[in-house]
Amino acid sequence: NTKAQKLQAIALDLAAGAGISLEKATSAISRAQSGSFTSLERLGVKLDASTKKTKDVDAAMTCM
Repeated sequence: NTKAQKLQAIALDLAAGAGISLEKATSAISRAQSGSFTSLERLGVKLDASTKKTKDVDAAMTCM
């Protein structure tokens, strides 16, 4: 799988788990890719302080 396919699968899981649209889940993941984790946290994704401080996107994706 390509990175894009993996991120799409995460977005599908996030949308289903949070009861939101795929568009909203994809937007939150896109923002996280840019270093802003606020949208993910608002959707209930629990991120530890280290992940947020270092802006570790890969670690954030494994939290979902």
